Amino acid sequence: MANDDDFNWNHGIALANTKDYRGAEEAFNNVQSDNYRADPVFLSWLARVYIMIGKPQNAWELYESMSPTNNFAFLVMIANDCYKMGHFFWALRAFDNLEKFDADEQ
Repeated sequence: MANDDDFNWNHGIALANTKDYRGAEEAFNNVQSDNYRADPVFLSWLARVYIMIGKPQNAWELYESMSPTNNFAFLVMIANDCYKMGHFFWALRAFDNLEKFDADEQ
């Protein structure tokens, strides 16, 4: 099943939910489908996994690669998860960008 994208997608989510983030990273990285890899839900799970295993820069790179329409909720997740895990530099960057979103709306 290692080459089955549906299996790897579901297996990655299951592993992440059981806090096996290293296994989840491996499962998500085995997903080859461009449709999955561009899906905002997939990217959110992968970013959360990166943050939890100490790779917040990878999560930030995912954020930067996203289209602007999908990234507000994604940025909130990065900000909160990075803060929770003690990745304060990346949390600050995310919160700073969220502040810019707020300023643009006013």
